[in-house]
Amino acid sequence: MAGVLVATRWQDIQGMNNWKGVIDPLHPDLRAAGIRYGEFVEAVYDAIDMEVESEFIYYSLYGKSDLFPNVGVTSDYKITRYLYSTLVVEGWRTAFDGLHKRSSTTWIGYIAVSSDQETRKLGRRDVAVILRGTKASDEWYVNSEFMMKELKLLGLEKPLPRVVEGFLSMYTASDASKMFGDSSLRDQIFKEVNKLVEVDYKDEDMSITFVGHSMGAGMAPLAAADYGFNKPRIAEGRTVMVTAFVYGAPKTGDGEFKKRAEES
Repeated sequence: MAGVLVATRWQDIQGMNNWKGVIDPLHPDLRAAGIRYGEFVEAVYDAIDMEVESEFIYYSLYGKSDLFPNVGVTSDYKITRYLYSTLVVEGWRTAFDGLHKRSSTTWIGYIAVSSDQETRKLGRRDVAVILRGTKASDEWYVNSEFMMKELKLLGLEKPLPRVVEGFLSMYTASDASKMFGDSSLRDQIFKEVNKLVEVDYKDEDMSITFVGHSMGAGMAPLAAADYGFNKPRIAEGRTVMVTAFVYGAPKTGDGEFKKRAEES
């Protein structure tokens, strides 16, 4: 029955009612989704430039239309935007220099949307927001900032949820002096996803699937909760469902964050 029920049960596959009835035993369509999104993350690792002498280290080796063919991913999705994260590292240069900051911007993933043919099979238009794990040296510094910080993005009254400071910084920081650093990862995601939801596919049922591995899995629930609370107004009779699929996930936030994320 795999592939037959997905079009009619897509909300269950995307986590409606906490995946009741599809996770134990594992439904074949949920397994297929897990593999698909996992391959999407792996594509970033396979395409990132890790050559130390390269001028474009930590950026993609391929353009958007060439990425999947060059890393061996067979998928009926189209990449619509690459995503970049700005890292702000604070530390002591020397005992006499005092506190200093440096920043860098790296390619962290992409946004892809299902084709018309894939959409018919899936039962809705799927937008996948893909975030990789740690690769750049500065990322090790930033995502080790594991103190909790209040999350004010959701427009909630106190008590505010708290999330890991390093993940929040990578999600919200920007630096216009850096290549691709002129807007935050958050702004890039909202701009592209809102265009897909409100303009390109404005009359369709949609799933917005935030996918992350490791460091990216720390940010994916943060981005999913943020978008869940702040997504555009959806017309009555239309479904736009927000889900996070994460692999090797560290802790994103506290108990209040968990509660608020589930509400969104």
